[in-house]
Amino acid sequence: MTISQIEERTGLERSAIRFYEERGLISPARRDNSYRDYSEEDAETLLRVKLLRRLGMSVEDIIRLRDGGADFAAAMEELARRLETQSDELARYSELCRTIKSECADWNGLDAARYLDAPRGVAPLPSPPEDRVRPYPVRRYLARWLDLQICAMLWLAVILLVFHVNYTFRSGILRWADSAAALGTMLLLEPLCLRLFGTTPGKRLMGIYVKNTWGRRPSYFEGLSRTFDVILYGMGWGVPVVSVWRLVKSYKSVKEGEDLAWEWELTEYREKTGPVFGALYGAVIAVVTAVMVIMIPLGAMPPHTGDVTAAQFAQNYNFLARYNRAYDAAVKWRTVPWEQYKGVTMNDDGSWNAPEIVEGYYGIDAGFEATGTRMGSVPGDFTFITDGRTVTGVKYVRRSGDTWTDSADLAELALAGGSLIGKGESLFDSPVARVYDTASSLLTGTGSQRFSFTLEGWKFDYSLEVDGYLVVGGALAAGDLASGGPGRVVTVEFTIIRQ
Repeated sequence: MTISQIEERTGLERSAIRFYEERGLISPARRDNSYRDYSEEDAETLLRVKLLRRLGMSVEDIIRLRDGGADFAAAMEELARRLETQSDELARYSELCRTIKSECADWNGLDAARYLDAPRGVAPLPSPPEDRVRPYPVRRYLARWLDLQICAMLWLAVILLVFHVNYTFRSGILRWADSAAALGTMLLLEPLCLRLFGTTPGKRLMGIYVKNTWGRRPSYFEGLSRTFDVILYGMGWGVPVVSVWRLVKSYKSVKEGEDLAWEWELTEYREKTGPVFGALYGAVIAVVTAVMVIMIPLGAMPPHTGDVTAAQFAQNYNFLARYNRAYDAAVKWRTVPWEQYKGVTMNDDGSWNAPEIVEGYYGIDAGFEATGTRMGSVPGDFTFITDGRTVTGVKYVRRSGDTWTDSADLAELALAGGSLIGKGESLFDSPVARVYDTASSLLTGTGSQRFSFTLEGWKFDYSLEVDGYLVVGGALAAGDLASGGPGRVVTVEFTIIRQ
């Protein structure tokens, strides 16, 4: 018989059948596909157990009775006397116990089906704690989903707060890789939780526990095997479409009474939970979501805030340039090899540690994503203004005779401003983005111009001088190319001074 057939035959929940199997009361055979094959003897044993449990006999006493460790007649008489001391309704079961005692000689002679409906009109005894109820599929899914979100939070903490990855630039295959990494984290941590507590945070809130065939918490490697099967057969390793297919298939298997791949040796049990646990589940989801949202701006925060020294300014600048993909545009469009950009960093004195960079136009007008893109040359010179210890201002100068776009120098302004401001007015405020957006809104046209603005206690003065260029199609073109004129020079200067 399959598990569904023996459930129908005995009227017992699957979890109760598994529990009695764990306690050694039945030992079903295994088919070639590893599914359990229950015999008629198993069914008879389960009916006897069901009858005696309904009469209030403990599982331990039933095991002793079956194994011959207790006298059958004496056990039934003791059970009858115990029932007589309880309520009038339960005391009526004592007569049933004495009837069984007189009609059945021993365990093997107990015809449980004959007595299960008697005495008429008396409600059965409540199911004892050992006869656990199998979790509903939705409960199992919600428990697993919460555990996965917690693991995703831990993985994000590593890439955002340790490696300071800019998550806004991650998409496509990288997002899927993050999902796979969260599953990998779950693969390592869930078996540990099962070994130590027999449950996980999500399972605990859903009232679910996992035990092995001996009724104990699983070992780490038992839990590891189970979690691997859950991720592979139940979640499809998070692969789009495949994961949905596996989820639907697992749901149908549960509804049809089939064993799931990870249930062959370890079984889940559900214990009663009240509305408090539902409220706690919602609260945990809210906390996990809030932590993941907060970690994104925390990972973008430069290492030094408040007053900074020249060396700390350089560290902030290098951090923000890397975080905001200062060299991403040129690399993305494959106009310049990455090796020519990855070494461009600011030294503690404001000078540049940079390899030789090919001259030419490598920029794109891609809005803020172009922040810090090196348009064919090393950035201009930075000069620090200090009070003897901390930086109170910076000055930037760049002169270029090459084809030019403004986004690179606005990026330098934004990165320098962010390095001084450190953190914004709130956790979700990006000073780099605010400086860049403010400057972009004030920069008009493509010719020479000046503008100033104040932001968070710092005054920004920007100057652009263009000589030898013509405006062609809304962009600057070299004068000697457009009209045969002399060369061209672009001079960009800006200062940032503490107010």
